[in-house]
Amino acid sequence: MAQTQLLFILSALNWSTFQLPVTAILDSERTLWPEYGLESDCRPETTVHVDAFLYDEDEVDELVDQGALSRNYCRMCGSHATAPLTFISHSLGIDQLRFLFTAVLPSGTLRDKVLVDVGSRLGAVLYAAQLFSPGATKLVGIELNPDLCRLQTETATNFGISDKLLVICDDARNRPAELAAADVIV
Repeated sequence: MAQTQLLFILSALNWSTFQLPVTAILDSERTLWPEYGLESDCRPETTVHVDAFLYDEDEVDELVDQGALSRNYCRMCGSHATAPLTFISHSLGIDQLRFLFTAVLPSGTLRDKVLVDVGSRLGAVLYAAQLFSPGATKLVGIELNPDLCRLQTETATNFGISDKLLVICDDARNRPAELAAADVIV
């Protein structure tokens, strides 16, 4: 990754970190817990959300050491003291973004194409696409949560890329035209 690209992502990451609680879950978000399949072992009492875009494993370890997070809970009373918690992320981490835009969608792949990120949360996929695929015609994030939409818009404005991104605050199921126009959906 070029030094300027890495600095940009790290700056956006650092800025976003100070806008959110450690768990990166806003009070205005509604979490739906899977009843079967992947992640169906997640329960609100025993699952901690840590956004991989904001914190890598080493940083999570530091947060645990500082007492900001716990990796354990008591199976009897629910206290975060004795049994391992399940950690999940709803975002791609920097290494995953780098892989996506250098191996899966290498430079030039998105030239004159439209990328839509469904459930764009903090906008990490959009920011990485902007950096690694500058020839993309359109980068669209569809996010249901208004606070996350506002945060994406503020981040894009603060880093001078708001003209390259479109953030749509809506349920993706209500946006068939945008999904049909997409060449790539993340």
